[in-house]
Order: sequence, then C-alpha cells, then structure tokens
Amino acid sequence: MKVKLEGFYYLKDALKYGSFSAAAEHNYMAQSNFSREIARLEETLGVKLLERTGRGVEPTHTYRKIEKKLDDMLMLLDDIEEICRKEADSAAQSNSIALGINWAVHHNFIRRLFGCMDCYEEEREYDFSVKRSGNKELVDMLLQETIDYAIIVDWYDDIALLDKSKELRFEKLFTDDIAICIGWRSPYWSCESVSVEDVLRMPQLTFTEDLKYEELGLYRLLGGVPAKLRYVSDLNTAIQIVRDTTNCLLSIRSFFSDDQYVQNGDVQLLRLKNNSKKISVYFAYRKASAVSEKEQKFILDVKRQFLNHNGQ
Repeated sequence: MKVKLEGFYYLKDALKYGSFSAAAEHNYMAQSNFSREIARLEETLGVKLLERTGRGVEPTHTYRKIEKKLDDMLMLLDDIEEICRKEADSAAQSNSIALGINWAVHHNFIRRLFGCMDCYEEEREYDFSVKRSGNKELVDMLLQETIDYAIIVDWYDDIALLDKSKELRFEKLFTDDIAICIGWRSPYWSCESVSVEDVLRMPQLTFTEDLKYEELGLYRLLGGVPAKLRYVSDLNTAIQIVRDTTNCLLSIRSFFSDDQYVQNGDVQLLRLKNNSKKISVYFAYRKASAVSEKEQKFILDVKRQFLNHNGQ
C-alpha cells in the first residue's frame, strides 16, 4: 500500500479551515480536485477519516485514533526537511555559483536552459544554487554579492533605473511578446488575442505581495490595474490555478513553449491586440567581479541556450 503524503496535509487543512472549499482555496486547487485527493487517501487506507456535516467537516472516530501519530509524523517530516535544507545551504556555500532568476521565468525553461550544468557538476569544480525573486531584489543581491549572476525580465524598460550605481553589466539575451495565459474555463478560450481592456477585466494572478515594485511597473505597461488580483507564491502554482479557474497570468510567450498544460491543451496563450511592446530578458553580473575562465564559459553557455531556444 503506497500513500501519498500530500493527502495527509490536505486532511489537516480540511479540518483546520473547516470545509473542503476553504481548504482547496488555501491550496490553490479546485474543490473537486481537493475532494478527489481526500477520497484517494481514504480509499488507499480503507477507512473513512472525515465526515461532511451541515457545519462543515468533522473527524471520524478512526481519525481520532491516528491523530497523534499523524501529527508526530508530519512534525518529523518537517524536521527532516529542515535538516536537509541546512545541509544544502552549507554545501552551496562551498565553491559555488549562485544564480538569481526572476519569478516570471518558467521552471521547465530553467531545467532545459541549464541542462549544460551537468558537465560542470561532473567535474565538481562548481556547485550551482538558484534563488528566485523579483528584479529589484535580484539587483540588490548582486550588489551585496549574495548571488553571482541574475536573469532579469524587463517588462517596462526599467534596466537603467535598476542599475543606478552603474556597478552592473546587463547583457540582453532575447526579446519576446507578452502572453496572456488562460485555462479552458476562461470566457476568452475561443479567442486568439485579447485587448488590454479585456485583460484588465480578467481575474489575474501575480507573485506574492513582496513584489509590489515589479508588479506596479507591469500594470504601468497595461495602463491600469486588474479589477481582481490574486497573489500566488510561484509560477508552477499559478499555472495550475489558471488551468482550473478563470484566472489569467501574464508572462513571456517563449517561456511556455513546452509547458505540459499548454502541450495538453489545458492552457493556451493569447496575444495582446495592438501591442508592439516587446519584453526583454537580461543576464546581469557585477562589472568589478573577477571572472574565471570557467565562469566565462558558463556565461557563454547561458547566452547560447537562450539564443538557441528563442531561434535567434
């Protein structure tokens, strides 16, 4: 019998938030998908763990019998995760290259982009670590030397403002069109393109409230703020929400070229009507940094991967 650990976390959330709908929203899931995960857990274990009532969700007698062991198990998993995280942080500090990447860069794109890292890791001369953040935070980390390089998405011609100190070098990797990512539930599903007014009417996803600076710049590009805005923690979560809801997400077209949901037809990319604005992606690093021969090769490989992907 194989039990998915996620099911236990969903189980705890259902009780914590009092209903499947509230717990599903907390996990950025459709309620039907959340209910299915709970049912799959109960089916695997062969027992009923939750009962739906007029007041919400209540634990069964069986759940009460396993509650203490369940809490102990989840706490143990948290401890294991923390130990592993500290070990990973310690290893990354030794002879490493730290790379900062803007939140808007798709996780699939990163995996494909840095497939060339394998050759470096085999030689064990460098270990790579990746940090995700917004442009302003990435620039600050470069200046503070907490990262070595950064991939920055310039939505609104803000590179000059970002590099006020003139201590950084920004090399353009490519430019591309803005894309509006929607799921099959969207009323715009049958469209190929939409107007700015349409986009501003859509419920829209954006990344965590800590990224106000970058987010406001994006809305300057559109000339307005969406009527309904919802914050998410990462792009992977955002794509799953888009698939199951009427929310939309703005990003760069080429970042989604091999996304599984796009390939499967669960999500599609719309163009923005009457828009000549191109989004630029830059590779940034400190001018004063001493760049070794191996790091020079790394920089060239990054550029080559971007250019090959974008057909330039």
